[in-house]
Amino acid sequence: MASDISRLRQRVSVLQTQRKHLEDKLLRSRAMVRGSFLELMRKCGKPGCKCQRGELHGPNFYLSLPKPGKRSRILPVPPDRVKTLKSLNNHYHEYQHALAEIRRLNQEIDSLLLVIREEQLRLGEEKAGLPGLSST
Repeated sequence: MASDISRLRQRVSVLQTQRKHLEDKLLRSRAMVRGSFLELMRKCGKPGCKCQRGELHGPNFYLSLPKPGKRSRILPVPPDRVKTLKSLNNHYHEYQHALAEIRRLNQEIDSLLLVIREEQLRLGEEKAGLPGLSST
């Protein structure tokens, strides 16, 4: 019983350490650009062009920016800005991934703390001679 609580506490401590590491990472975050970076090959539509035989033009780079309640906005990315925008967009996706992981860790910590609470209630009621009292 006490070893179960000890094991649960150790797991919470490990999860808190992981969460702290992610929080520190987010607090040191760099400039970013939201959206999705797209690399597309295209047909131009000109009769007799190589793209009509399957040799597509490109790659062409675009940034798809979400617009709440509307269609995403697709912006062309000039070749000299591809590396910079790709990096800034990667920062955004790394940030989002870390936020999602923090949410997952918080849920797991919360679940473990509830289990610890129930076990502590059971032990306290047993000690007080009131077994079976806790079920809330």
